[in-house]
Amino acid sequence: MSIFRSRRAPRSGLVKIERMQPIAFHASPGSAVYAIDGLLWLTQEGLIDDVVLAPGGRFDVRQTGLIVVSGVEEPALAYVAKAKRADRGRSVAITSERFHAAEREARELRRRELARTVRRTREFFVRLGVIARDLWREKRWALAPSRAWRS
Repeated sequence: MSIFRSRRAPRSGLVKIERMQPIAFHASPGSAVYAIDGLLWLTQEGLIDDVVLAPGGRFDVRQTGLIVVSGVEEPALAYVAKAKRADRGRSVAITSERFHAAEREARELRRRELARTVRRTREFFVRLGVIARDLWREKRWALAPSRAWRS
């Protein structure tokens, strides 16, 4: 009898993992394993290092291969989120050309926004100046007859 509980690709959902009974399953790239309760020990075929996940931790599946998960000191609870079909095989890597193009676009957007802010600020102060001038003129005309009357 094997100590492994083998599963084909688990559905997205909660999985209870016993301490001395690791589970093994395949998951496609884009899937993720989350530690909900207890410490999880996780390894994947083709990866050099093993992973220990504390509650709240996440392991992103980046390649196909058998995944083995076990509770470290006590039974653990994990959530397995399967990748959507549209996400499978989709690379998240970014080339330096794309990075520099995004950087140039961000710089241009900042420049446009700064120019828009300067233009709107200038319009505000021009309007404020017109209002102040009109108020000053109204007071000046209103004060002139009263001064003449007092003299």
